[in-house]
Parts: sequence; structure tokens; C-alpha cells
Amino acid sequence: MRKLTSRTSATRLARAVAPILIVAAAQSAAWGAKIKKADWVGEYSAVAMGTGVTGAAAGRAARVDIDIYRWTAPDERQRILELLATGDGKKIRSTLDDAESVGRVRLVGGSGYDLIYAWHVEEAGKKRVVVAMNRPFLSTPGATVGGDVQFMVGIAVLDFEGSEVGKGVIAPAVELEIEPDGRIEVSESAADPITLTTVKAE
Repeated sequence: MRKLTSRTSATRLARAVAPILIVAAAQSAAWGAKIKKADWVGEYSAVAMGTGVTGAAAGRAARVDIDIYRWTAPDERQRILELLATGDGKKIRSTLDDAESVGRVRLVGGSGYDLIYAWHVEEAGKKRVVVAMNRPFLSTPGATVGGDVQFMVGIAVLDFEGSEVGKGVIAPAVELEIEPDGRIEVSESAADPITLTTVKAE
């Protein structure tokens, strides 16, 4: 049985993400197999500080860049929710692997990871950006294999509260599930959260 290192923190993160995944909102999206950089909807940089044995080298600071080509469309979000609701790990893994990239997250000097989900909410001077990868962020040993864990993804949340400089967090490797009442919960977590500081829009 895998030792879970950050279930409480990751659960809080998933609960913060859930309203953005579930609440319907009108959103226009720029479509295309390849979107020019001039048309990207978001470019963010942050300082990542690892808090466990994975992440930004267990305490060493590193720059992370998050490029968002386009926002996820409402119908795409709904399909992701329906996919998670199946609880079929193999189907979820296969579908996420084939999902269209809407952006990329990477540590400086690395090739990075595709984003399969990108959403944002702005209200009362506050802005929250949520992105998800189709696999764990960074090298989390055993995060995509094992008898109980059939799929894991990385999730990042960026928060701006009336300032150009924000804060955020990355949950490097979590497995999500949909409860009967529609809530999103973390069923497994294989790595401690990574704190993001000095989050800026480029």
C-alpha cells in the first residue's frame, strides 16, 4: 500500500479547484492545432519551493513557467468531469494521454509537461487560475504505476488578490474522483505540495 504524504493538503487544493471545474460559465476559446504565441491567453512565472522529497528538489528554489495557449471550453470541462465520474482508471489514463494540449508547464531548462485543462475566474478584484497536467509533475517515483493507483495528474492553482504578484501551489501527483453528490475529492496523493511564490504574469 502506498504511503500517502499529503492527502490533507491535496484535498484542500482539490476542494479549492472543484468550484472552478463544476460551475458553468460562458467562455470563448481560441481553437487551433497550433496557436501562435501572440494569441496565448496567459504566461506566468513563479518561484517553486519543494516541501517534500519531490518537487523543486526538496527545498531548493527553482523558476517554473506556465504558458496557457487557450482556456478550456465548457464542453471540454464537462467531458473531463464525466470521465472522472466513470472511475475507470485505464480509460481515464488513456483518454488523458490523448487529450489536446492547452498549454505547458516547465521548470527552466526542462522540456515540461502538457496542460490538458486551464480555467480562470475573476471576481471582486481577485483572480484564480487553475491548470492540470495529464500526468504527475516532476519525477514522482511510482506515481503512475501500482496496484491501487491507476492514474495521477498534477494540478496547479495561482491566486492574485488585487496585486500583480500572486501566490500558488502545485499538487504534483494526485488521483481525483467524483463523489455521488458531485464533489471532487482526492483519493490518492503521492507527493507533498510545492509552494509557488512571486507568481507573475509575463
